Amino acid sequence: MSDTRSHPVVRDGGWEALIVAINNDMAHRFEFFRLEPTGQFYLRRLLQDDAVPHRLPAGVLLDPILMIYRMTEAIAVGIAVAKGLGWSDPAVLGFMFRWRKLKGRRLDSWSNPAVYVQGGGAAQQDEVTTFISLPLSTPSSAIPALVKAAAEELFVAFDGTSLSQATYDEQARRLLDRRLT
Repeated sequence: MSDTRSHPVVRDGGWEALIVAINNDMAHRFEFFRLEPTGQFYLRRLLQDDAVPHRLPAGVLLDPILMIYRMTEAIAVGIAVAKGLGWSDPAVLGFMFRWRKLKGRRLDSWSNPAVYVQGGGAAQQDEVTTFISLPLSTPSSAIPALVKAAAEELFVAFDGTSLSQATYDEQARRLLDRRLT
């Protein structure tokens, strides 16, 4: 965050930042986050599918593999932050995921064409919201199943698409093991 306008600031007792990074060589980055000492964290970011204007028109596709990566990341980071803050069991973490502007989009694993996703007709609804909760002691090996639980309703919105647990396992492990390249 070399742009000082993107540096986090304290506002109303919590840390927040608006990150706007226009990049013609890579993906744009538009994010807002807020972290409160009560343990409430909020992140809103532009879908990567809409952040690469020279490759894709905005609002056309949703890459399910990128969604698995972003959800895996959110859960893993949430667990790490809670542990870093000194929380301990019986702490329970809750994650709400919301996707907007889905209507008319199609599923396509454009970021990694080697991963085939069957189905994926155009979404007929514009928004999907899901929620999961998990104990702080959740091991990283359980994250792929949690991602599946949180993402299933999203993918079903695309003509009933369902991804196998093996897909969640493989892709989440790739992110957690830092094997994305």
